Amino acid sequence: MSGYPLIRIDELNPAAPSRSHVLPAMLGGAAAALTVDQILGLATVGDVQGLDDAFGDILAAIELKDDILQPQTAVASAATVDLAAIPSKSIRITGTNQILSFGAASQGLVKFIRFAASLTLTHGNDLLLPNGGANIVTEANDACLAISVVGTNSWVVTHYMRASGNPVRGGNLLRINRITSSTTFTPLASAKRLWVRGVGGGGGGGGVDGQTGAGTMRAVSAAGNGGAWFDFFVEQAELAGSYTVTIGAAGTGGVGGGGGNGGAGGQTSITDGTRTATAAGGSGGAGMVATEGNAAATQGARTNATLTGFVGIASSSDMATQCAIVGGWPASTSKPGGSPFGSGGSHGQPGTAASGYGAGGGSSTASASDTTNYVGGAGSPGYVEIWEFG
Repeated sequence: MSGYPLIRIDELNPAAPSRSHVLPAMLGGAAAALTVDQILGLATVGDVQGLDDAFGDILAAIELKDDILQPQTAVASAATVDLAAIPSKSIRITGTNQILSFGAASQGLVKFIRFAASLTLTHGNDLLLPNGGANIVTEANDACLAISVVGTNSWVVTHYMRASGNPVRGGNLLRINRITSSTTFTPLASAKRLWVRGVGGGGGGGGVDGQTGAGTMRAVSAAGNGGAWFDFFVEQAELAGSYTVTIGAAGTGGVGGGGGNGGAGGQTSITDGTRTATAAGGSGGAGMVATEGNAAATQGARTNATLTGFVGIASSSDMATQCAIVGGWPASTSKPGGSPFGSGGSHGQPGTAASGYGAGGGSSTASASDTTNYVGGAGSPGYVEIWEFG
C-alpha cells in the first residue's frame, strides 16, 4: 500500500458522513484510495469477495466512533429527562433533582450518560437499574449506558460505573457498631448501605422461696424468655442523616423470698423519624414457693418484633425450656430462653443471681430439703448492631 498512509478509525472525521471516508484498498493488484461507498459497491457486484462483511465491520466501527465523539449535551435533571429528544448520544445530566424516567422512546436507542452531581435514580417500570431492585444515588462523574427497550418510557441502565471505582451497591465494610446504650447514631458520610440487627432485653428468671420446714416439697421457677429481634438492610437512597436508638434494659431476676416473678426485658428500637423497627423484651419467668409442691413454674408468653417502613425480618422472642417433672420431682435446673445470637444462663445459685447471655436466667431449689431462697437470674440487656458498607 505504498504511497498511502495508514488511516486509523480514531483519526477519521466524525463530522463527515461515514460512507464518505476514504480508505486505502487494493484493486487489480494496484493501490487505490476508495470511499467506503465505493468499496461496498465493489463487494456488491462480486469483484472483491468478502469485502461486504469486512467493510461492514469497518463502517460499524466508524459509526460507533461517531456516536462516542459527538459533542456532549448538558441537560438538567428532572422527574423525566427526555433522552430521545436529545440528538447527541453523549449526555451530561446536571443538577440534583430525582429522576424517575428517561421518557418515551423507540426501541434500541443508546445513550452514554455522565452525572455532574449527586441525585437519585429511581428504580421502577420506567427505569430499570442494575442494583437489585434498589435506587441508585449518583456521585459526580459517575457514568452509565442507557438503552431503550420495549414498553412506554422503558429504559434499562447497564454498565453503571462509579467514578470512585467502588461497586454500585456498597460492598466494602467500613465499620461495625455495637450499641448497648440508648443514643443517636450517625452513619459515616461514605456509607452507602447499612445492615441493622436489634434484640430486645432478656426477661429475668423467677425466684424460689425455699420455705423453712417444707420437708420434701420441691419447686422449680421458670426461666426468662429471650428478647424478640429484627434484621434489615438500608440502601443508600434511603439512608437518613441520623437514627434514634433505644436499648431495652435487662429484666431483673425474681426475689427468692416469696418466689418473686422475673421482670420483663425492655424494648429495643431504632427509628429515622419515619420508619421504625422495634423488638420487645422477653417475658420474665414465674417464681415458685416450695410449699406449692413438686411443680415447675409456667413459662412466659412470647413477645414480638415489628418493622414499620423498613423491609427485613421481624422475629418473636425465644421461649425458655419448660422444666420437666422426673420421677415425681422437678428437674433441678430451668433453662432460659435463648436467641439465635446467644443462650441464656441456667438456674440461680443460693443467695445470688445467675445472669443469662442474651436471654433470662432461671432458678430452682437444689435439693428436697433445701430451705434456701434462690434469686432469679437477670436477663441480658438488648443491643443494636449496625454494619456500614461503602
